[in-house]
Amino acid sequence: MFFDDQKIHLLEKLAAELSFAIEPLQREEEQKRVEEALRQAQKLESLGLLAGGIAHDFNNLLVAILGQTSLALELLPAESPARTHVEKAVNAARSATDLTRQLLAYCGRGQFRVVPINLNTLIQDNLHLLKVALPQNVWLRSRLTEPLPFIDGDVGQLQQVVMNLIINAAEAIGANPGVVLVTSSTFYVTPTDDRLWQYTGAALAPGPYVTLAVQDNGSGMDAATMSRAFDLFFTTKLAGRGLGLTAVLGIVRGHKGGLRVDSEVGKGTTFTLFFPISAAQTTQPTRSETVRATGITHGLVLVIDDEALVREAVTDILEAEGLMVLAAADGESGLAVYRARQRDIRLVLLDLSMPGLSGVDTFHALRQLNPAVSVILSSGYHQDEATHPFVGQGLTGFLQKPYDVEALVQAIRRHLE
Repeated sequence: MFFDDQKIHLLEKLAAELSFAIEPLQREEEQKRVEEALRQAQKLESLGLLAGGIAHDFNNLLVAILGQTSLALELLPAESPARTHVEKAVNAARSATDLTRQLLAYCGRGQFRVVPINLNTLIQDNLHLLKVALPQNVWLRSRLTEPLPFIDGDVGQLQQVVMNLIINAAEAIGANPGVVLVTSSTFYVTPTDDRLWQYTGAALAPGPYVTLAVQDNGSGMDAATMSRAFDLFFTTKLAGRGLGLTAVLGIVRGHKGGLRVDSEVGKGTTFTLFFPISAAQTTQPTRSETVRATGITHGLVLVIDDEALVREAVTDILEAEGLMVLAAADGESGLAVYRARQRDIRLVLLDLSMPGLSGVDTFHALRQLNPAVSVILSSGYHQDEATHPFVGQGLTGFLQKPYDVEALVQAIRRHLE
């Protein structure tokens, strides 16, 4: 078929008019995606502040509970009938620390120990354990790409991600026969892949990523459920358990990753996670073992913490080790105590988050009084974040909350020897 010049001109005019009409629609759609991502980021920030505040207060309570119960356990004779009950209390308190870790993971402030990780190895290790725990009507399968590049991550946090996604998928299947499929692969993220940070609220750096996908053929989710799937404490189950997907989201954000959800009612759901490939493609380092420290017999320690239960627990533990302890409820009073007893104080245990004069400000004020002052910082946030303002400032050490007798005594002894 041949067109004369008039027909060609009409076709060109029609195409221009269509393009003129389509462009505003495309711009409007792009603007809607950006606005939705902004709303999601603002919601995550607000919920993250709430989760972080809850975790901070809960961590302080756990310091007191773990400190006092583990101290009581050490003081009790082996034949005491109370010993079994105290051991149960210690174990329960240690289990409760998992909740604070999940809360901190949700707001992106969990304790991370970053090492190069082969995600296939981590998946295979967890699949073996989870197969036993899943209902008999659910089959767990894997399809892993080999070789798979390393990613930089925290082993414990990523194990929690795999576990939560698989358990969530199995529960979505319910009582019907079903399959949970776990796959790994690679993906190159481009600047236009804005869907991958719809939930995390932070744009992904372009480049190569490792993907982890967990797919089920369960009940699926409608649009309303998907919009709330990662909300703090939201659940579709009759009895919610833990933080589940909210913890997954926080861990992914903490690893500078992305997340995509594909779901259809009656057909199932797929969660796909994206993690940046590590620059160091090496083997995973082994973890060092710690040894119980004993035998602190002298020294004066200043404890600055706004939580009375923490101050009391730390004082009881350190005095039982033969140390003398001074305690202050805030930065201002801590500085006053240090001015009065500077010649005698060998070490300061300083809380990071305090009302009034913050831990950072208190540290700098202590350094002005004595540039050689020894300060151990204590916080529930992970070490990299908590100690970042102190880089190059001469911080002596860091103690992660919540801690028990063993962790506290090790930290104090290490810097008093």
